[in-house]
Amino acid sequence: MKYKMILCDFDGTLGTGVSGINENGRPIVTERSKKAIGAYMAKGGIFILCTGRSYSSCVEYAKDLGLLNQKVGVSCLMGTLIPNADGTPAFDLPLSHDVTLRIARALDETGEYYHFYDWQDIYVKENNDITRNYERICGVKVSVRGVLGDFIESSGKSANKFVIICKGDERIVIDKIRSLGIDGLELGHSGPKYLEVYSAEGGKKRAAEELCKIYGLEPDDVMAIGDSFNDISMLKAVGFGVAVGNATDDVKAAADYVAESNNDDGVAKTIEKFCLNEKE
Repeated sequence: MKYKMILCDFDGTLGTGVSGINENGRPIVTERSKKAIGAYMAKGGIFILCTGRSYSSCVEYAKDLGLLNQKVGVSCLMGTLIPNADGTPAFDLPLSHDVTLRIARALDETGEYYHFYDWQDIYVKENNDITRNYERICGVKVSVRGVLGDFIESSGKSANKFVIICKGDERIVIDKIRSLGIDGLELGHSGPKYLEVYSAEGGKKRAAEELCKIYGLEPDDVMAIGDSFNDISMLKAVGFGVAVGNATDDVKAAADYVAESNNDDGVAKTIEKFCLNEKE
């Protein structure tokens, strides 16, 4: 089999969009996608979810797809966490405690809503409409800790990723973080007004590199599938990069192939075409 491993983004790629969400507002994986992934794995292929989500918010999808029967089946938090099948880290790239605390103190001053993740949990200041909606859509429980700067200082915690939901001008928040003069930070977006902060040594390219090491594969052995800006580095890091049809134009330009959309079984059709129907 030419492509021994597939790295696949979840939201907007494997997971369905607005037309296919369940009663809780969560994306679903279609039966055709499940069948294609199962057939690919039955042939010896390795299928891995590569997502910005936390482990707790994608583990049920991974279980349903049988990915936790592998050495690792998920890469989380923008390539800063690759869990073993039991949830413990195989690869973990948090920010330092000092950097985590400095960012949190700066965000506390802005008054913007934010939360942060480490390999174990999702930490928030308080239960509010944002956190309750997040729990519902992602199927997780958050850990309420009061002022997060105080919690980080007293607990010694380090963040793998911050997510800030900007109510006002996000440039103010970006400038606030950049004014800290901290080298090695990546500031990216996971949606309009959703700002993410994590180590610049992470990202989905780093995830692809670490997963190749874990499984003893070369980049040319790997296919990657995505839809958003944060997937581009992953698509370029492997042998065959695929953009689903609903991907942004810059992702399509970076891809070797453009598939159907996430709501039209783009992932399943790609697997069928390039992995299940190939001539051995």
